Amino acid sequence: MNLEEKNDWLDLYSLCDEAFEYRPWEYVEETEFLAFLDENNDIWYASILGNAKKFYGIFFIKNNDINKYLEIYNNNYSSIQTFNYQVGIMVSFVKKDALKDDELHLLKELGIKFSDKAIKLQKFEKGYLPHMLNIDDVNELTYILNNFMVIFKHLKNKAVRGPKKGEMLARFYSIEDSNYKTSIVKFYKDEEKYDIINLDFEKIDFQSEKKDIEIEFDFINYLPIAIGTNYENGKYKLNKFYAIADSTNNKMIKIEIADNVKYESIKDYNLDMVKNLIDFINQNFIPKAIIVRDNYTYNLLKEFMEKSNIEIRIDKIRVIDVFIDSFMKGKK
Repeated sequence: MNLEEKNDWLDLYSLCDEAFEYRPWEYVEETEFLAFLDENNDIWYASILGNAKKFYGIFFIKNNDINKYLEIYNNNYSSIQTFNYQVGIMVSFVKKDALKDDELHLLKELGIKFSDKAIKLQKFEKGYLPHMLNIDDVNELTYILNNFMVIFKHLKNKAVRGPKKGEMLARFYSIEDSNYKTSIVKFYKDEEKYDIINLDFEKIDFQSEKKDIEIEFDFINYLPIAIGTNYENGKYKLNKFYAIADSTNNKMIKIEIADNVKYESIKDYNLDMVKNLIDFINQNFIPKAIIVRDNYTYNLLKEFMEKSNIEIRIDKIRVIDVFIDSFMKGKK
């Protein structure tokens, strides 16, 4: 770490200290959002955590990643599955014993000493365990946090009110005023774009018997544990998992961990997983319905639904989540 980078880190930690003093969680509910439109017309959202007084933090989410994050509020995901829907940067205020060795090493190098309370900085990236920031992340977070500090100040001074349902409190450049402005606006997010798994046949004819059983199907999420030597550039790469469960009779049927090396693209992986589902149905039974956890999975399987004439719906996939949660707790 050179002197310039050290100063950048120190500036960020100082800014986080200041953000804690503003205590934005006293003015904003956890389901409400603050926003900042940057100079590139990218929207940064801030989810303020701490209204329940159990955990204090600020999670920064960029543009279309907000759609995934909103899934957390629309569905009662377990804490272990939640991380699959978090992409962004987290600033959290924790007890010192929550810091890992690499974080403590960084603080020692910077000459920062915390007593009981500490600042934890993490990047949440799809397909990886949460990891430490690099210097580019540090500079980006400093830039956006400086702008959100203006919003925090306005809230504390009661210059603006907090957002209500369907709104967000945003800082943006007003061409009319030739200056930045902070005000309540209608909640805005980019429309989420979905892929569809294209199947190269007109109709799916199953040879098995139809049963009055609903199954859960999950294949797009990552197992939140590092397997083998998937460590590169300071972060652990995760494996996707493929799972089928009998929702009607509350039992797991199968779960497999995907091979990261096997697939050249995510499209190849998705197509292979649907072929696995077709093989399972042919070899076992035709389910009454297939339950998936989110809009993304539902839209991926639209063509399968049309060609198989099997209902697919979005709901909680309780059996798979309980199994994964039990597995993860056993690993601790």
